[in-house]
Amino acid sequence: MCRPFSILYLEDEASDACEFAKMIQDIFKTEYGEKETEPFLTSETVKQYLGGKGIDWIEHYRQFLECLEQPEKFQHYTLFLIDMKMEGEGGVRGWEMIEKIREKRPRQPSPIWILSNYSFFARPAQKEYHIQHFFIKNAEGYSRLRDELIDRFLPVTAVPPKQYLEFPDSMDQMVRVPVSQIVSIEVVNRRHYLYQLDSKGIMAHKRGFPPHKIFEIAKKQIKDQAIHDLVQISHTAIINTKLVEHIQGSGKRYFVWLSQRGDNKPLAVSYTYLKNLKEIYGDPLPLF
Repeated sequence: MCRPFSILYLEDEASDACEFAKMIQDIFKTEYGEKETEPFLTSETVKQYLGGKGIDWIEHYRQFLECLEQPEKFQHYTLFLIDMKMEGEGGVRGWEMIEKIREKRPRQPSPIWILSNYSFFARPAQKEYHIQHFFIKNAEGYSRLRDELIDRFLPVTAVPPKQYLEFPDSMDQMVRVPVSQIVSIEVVNRRHYLYQLDSKGIMAHKRGFPPHKIFEIAKKQIKDQAIHDLVQISHTAIINTKLVEHIQGSGKRYFVWLSQRGDNKPLAVSYTYLKNLKEIYGDPLPLF
């Protein structure tokens, strides 16, 4: 694999960046049998390795500001992983970087995860800034970050699927679809559709099932197998919560974006099923 990620990584401590690079290296060594590279002896070797995986490491606030002024480059990132303090004039808090990222991408989802030693920032990050994930720089934090990166970015073939749904095709043959490949199941104008990730796990292709009511079939299997990742958000949509990139809304009206669904259009969450999302993300819902 070449550049599976598309991450802007903000970290001013070279030793922490080295730990992060070792974690990324372990992912590819364990999941893909990739041979271990030379030891990360310098910041340059760390930067080169991460860059080869699609992770741009920025180690100074000034470089971050320069990146903001390069729209074509800045807009293509699908994740921002930031420390809560960056080297700059007097030190720059993560809140300022979060606000600048969102200012520059007002109409585009901007998933932001925090990797920091400052655990006391976790609650305000989630409550006030609606940050989806906050990881502490310790063994448990890096382990959680590792799992989330695998779930979010890497081709589904990297991790053996554990659960499946079965649907009848046009020839009434049963088709097994790994849950990890399902982006959404939807009903549009009485036609039933499955959005399934391609073989690289990067983007979904849309499969139609006009003769069959696969939506009801899916609901039964999800209940029988106690599948927690697939959640119904309306009378006509079931989504994979591990692939949610963006949630916006207030009160009774919310929308979710599934970036790998392909068309960058949100799916509405009906009030009846809003509780399903709150059971996963908490109440009030974090907006990210």
